Amino acid sequence: MDGATKAQQARHITLPAIKPVFIMMLILDCGKIFNSDFGLFYQVTGQLPASLYTTASTFDTYIYMAIQSTAPIGQTAAASFFQAICSCATILLANWIVSKIDNENRII
Repeated sequence: MDGATKAQQARHITLPAIKPVFIMMLILDCGKIFNSDFGLFYQVTGQLPASLYTTASTFDTYIYMAIQSTAPIGQTAAASFFQAICSCATILLANWIVSKIDNENRII
């Protein structure tokens, strides 16, 4: 640390120290790809005609609307389960990619 400039301190000390946290957050955030901002999409799709609802609908709004209606609960549960499986698959894929690049910072 003695004699190092701020850029050298950041490059050789700070960045290697935060690398594991950055990689962990990156892996966990990959699972959020299949989630949407429910409040935003629910408000937007609430006033749309039925022809535009199929275009602007997301998994979250579909599941909520299906629970509120008389749709079969099995179909709603299957849609929710599919979303969860896809999120888990992207987390595992991101973890596999990280393990190929840097095995020390993988989660599993």
